[in-house]
Amino acid sequence: MIKILLMLLFPILLTASEISGELTFVGPVGPIKIGSFVEARVLLGPQGENYLKDLEKTVGNNLFEGFYLQEVRNPQVLQGGDGYLEADLTLVMIAPLKPGDKFMWKIGEKSISLNLKGFLSAQPDLNPKAFIILEQAVKRNLFLIKLGIILLALLILALGYFLWKRVKNKTLKREIARKKQEKIDFWKDLILNAKERPQLEQIYIERELWLTLIPSLRDKADNFFSTIEKHQYRPCWTDEELEEIMESLKRIMHGV
Repeated sequence: MIKILLMLLFPILLTASEISGELTFVGPVGPIKIGSFVEARVLLGPQGENYLKDLEKTVGNNLFEGFYLQEVRNPQVLQGGDGYLEADLTLVMIAPLKPGDKFMWKIGEKSISLNLKGFLSAQPDLNPKAFIILEQAVKRNLFLIKLGIILLALLILALGYFLWKRVKNKTLKREIARKKQEKIDFWKDLILNAKERPQLEQIYIERELWLTLIPSLRDKADNFFSTIEKHQYRPCWTDEELEEIMESLKRIMHGV
């Protein structure tokens, strides 16, 4: 007798625990056209929380024949103890809805029946072949957008580095030119105003420095060098010797 009761109750218990789903249309208002984005809310249960990962893995693929799953948002397990899962979905319609069709979400070998509520399909304005591209274009467009952002960021970084390098080089060149001009001005001032032995000897001793900075004076300096070499070993210069050296320096002064 007990065996007979178990045999009668088993199909009832199996049916009661079998998971099913309800997909409720949220928006936008009006008939849905092929290619349209659709907001909907799904309710899975009992034990629907066990299928949350499967639902999230379906993103980027068809939820069932007719709708492509674009996004899963706000998943939550409802209170009540039966583990009903509710989540907001963004779908893309890829085929017209036909009255009487059964909508099945396939997870491997398992299929979950989905009952659609509030969905109203408009007459298709695209043929199926044209929309096969749209289904794949969603992923491709996202990839291209990300790739574009990465390339733009790299381009901005490269351009920024180029501009920074250019400004740095210009600043460095200006600084080098400024310091060089300071040295040239120092030596010109010393040559034009030298009147005492220490100044004249400095011009002679450090001749390679100012001749490198002012190479145009090189052919005018030989007489000054030979004159000062003639007198530099004397402990003291007489007025006549100093005047001779100053006279030989005048040629350099004229070049300055």
